Amino acid sequence: MLPRRAKIVLCACAAASAGVWWNVMHLQQGTRADALARTQRLGEAASGPAPTPPAAERAGPAGAAHDGPHGAPRSEPDPDVVRAVQRELSQRGYESGPADGLIHPVTRAAVMAYEHDHGLRLSGEPSESLLKAIVFGLPAASGSNAARDPLPAAVSIIRSVQQSLAGVGYPVGTIDGRLGEETVRAIRRFEAQHRIQPSGRISGTLLVKLTEAAVRQQRRAVAN
Repeated sequence: MLPRRAKIVLCACAAASAGVWWNVMHLQQGTRADALARTQRLGEAASGPAPTPPAAERAGPAGAAHDGPHGAPRSEPDPDVVRAVQRELSQRGYESGPADGLIHPVTRAAVMAYEHDHGLRLSGEPSESLLKAIVFGLPAASGSNAARDPLPAAVSIIRSVQQSLAGVGYPVGTIDGRLGEETVRAIRRFEAQHRIQPSGRISGTLLVKLTEAAVRQQRRAVAN
């Protein structure tokens, strides 16, 4: 039998260990999850439905729908494909949110960052064709694809980023869902002032930092 004092010391150590474990397993993970969850508001903040692309872009010769990513027929993404895209993008340094198979705004933004970096038309869609391009490698395409108008999901993300930038003091000109010169300049200014490598493109990291900036602004407003 241990002396009474020794038992007390052992119990105290056990309680402290349990507290550390709880912090690591729940509180610290929850902090990052909360920060990423707030980016949902960026996707939901876009005013109105995403614009419908011209009929010539949506239909092929037989009139089939072709408004999916990179001209592919549009269909509901497989959660396993989404999860794999999230994982592959994350491994390559693109902030894509949790690899949970759900299409978060930060996931779409990460897809757009990859598409921008590889000269692809902006879709924001974590598709099977994109997954193959990421896994097997895709050489940079000519600028013609990247310069084309973004597809509806990407337009919605761009518009919400424009609204968020304007809301935290970075004017973007017209909020139109297009990456015009004023929007690109605003993104670069925001990136430079928030320790992000200036790129002028939409990215998951940009969405997270924008959300943090909006939260800080709201807290200051409440405090005043």
